[in-house]
Amino acid sequence: MHGKYNGSLIFISNFQILLGQGALLGTQNERGETPLLEALESGALFAAELLLEEAAKARLDGKWLCGATIYRETALHEAARKGLPGIVSAMLALNNSASLTRAQDLNGDTALHLAAGR
Repeated sequence: MHGKYNGSLIFISNFQILLGQGALLGTQNERGETPLLEALESGALFAAELLLEEAAKARLDGKWLCGATIYRETALHEAARKGLPGIVSAMLALNNSASLTRAQDLNGDTALHLAAGR
């Protein structure tokens, strides 16, 4: 077994253990980043998909998606910036409120601005 593949299995295992133990999806670090935003920023798309699936299965209130960084960016901003339509769609299925779709970062950009600039 290759190290990278083995590392992925270990990551998924630890990731799923933490999710199964009630790790909070909307918890923000000192910069305001949620686990979903961290996953998107680092390119860990499988982790992002698992987080969104877990939220959908648990029927979580979609307000956790509105958490913004110190730059007022949300995970929706990041997904739109990176051109990830599947992630954007999954997020909007959980929360399509104006507070998420109209959220502006420090530059005044919404997720739509960032998607249009791709």
